[in-house]
Amino acid sequence: MKKMLRNISLCVASALMLSGIALASTETPLPTFEKMDVNKDSQVSKEEAQDAEMLTAIFEAADANKDNMLDKDEYALIGKQ
Repeated sequence: MKKMLRNISLCVASALMLSGIALASTETPLPTFEKMDVNKDSQVSKEEAQDAEMLTAIFEAADANKDNMLDKDEYALIGKQ
């Protein structure tokens, strides 16, 4: 599990660097996972992500397993970049 999370983290970090998105410089903080998970299914869909402009911009890069949803682990990695 730790190896998988490390690999996901590396993939997300690489994708964010390649896309040129500087998360640290955004003025609006990323909403909590719980706030973004409107339907409370333990995932954030692209539709739910539309409410946060910054999240919409990096959704594809953050979706490490490419299931068009962000789980808590994927979402948590966004704030660590």
